[in-house]
Amino acid sequence: MLRRRNPLQPLMLPTIVIIGLFFLVVFFVIPSEARQVKKVVDDFYSLEQEAKFSSSWELFHSSMQSHFSRDRYISDRPHTFMNHFGVDTFEFEMSRPKKLKNW
Repeated sequence: MLRRRNPLQPLMLPTIVIIGLFFLVVFFVIPSEARQVKKVVDDFYSLEQEAKFSSSWELFHSSMQSHFSRDRYISDRPHTFMNHFGVDTFEFEMSRPKKLKNW
């Protein structure tokens, strides 16, 4: 007895591969909000570690920028942490980002 071949069977593997590639592109190429947040925070503290306070101020949210003027932040940041607290270096670690309501 001969078995009838399913006419859709040759299309199954290419379809699965295309769907898999689509999800990989969406996941890795299109940045998620959580990955963007993590990158900004990582960039901010890396700039702070390098004492590039003008560049780190640029990464502030606009409401934080209105709270601290650039000149004040650049002068107060090293003065407070390096002179008053004697800090030469610091480390940081991040947990999973959480979205704040009413920010």
